[in-house]
Amino acid sequence: MVNKRTKKAGITGKYGVRYGASLRKTVKKMEISQHATYTCVFCGKDSIKRVATGIWHCKACKKTVAGGAYTLNTAQVRLARLARGKLLCLRQVCDAFECQAALSVCRPVGCASALDDPAAA
Repeated sequence: MVNKRTKKAGITGKYGVRYGASLRKTVKKMEISQHATYTCVFCGKDSIKRVATGIWHCKACKKTVAGGAYTLNTAQVRLARLARGKLLCLRQVCDAFECQAALSVCRPVGCASALDDPAAA
């Protein structure tokens, strides 16, 4: 029977006992996310891999995308897209009712749950 070489270290087993446990844990998280494959937003296949820092390439549709250093989408990008979606939703409803009131007055009917609870979106 062949034993595994590392029990908890995983990808950071190459560092041995050097650099401290906390730093190795942080590096493990980053290295796992940067070597993972991500789903392409253009073709829908799970084939985006990291080429260099912040550069991600889809092998299926041959598109190159800019993203985060270690993950394709960062937390800041997710928040920005959420806010942009809410604003677009509000704009569509306000344009449909032709209201010039404050945004809190003309609330969209279909987007109310996304506006009230950010965790639900």
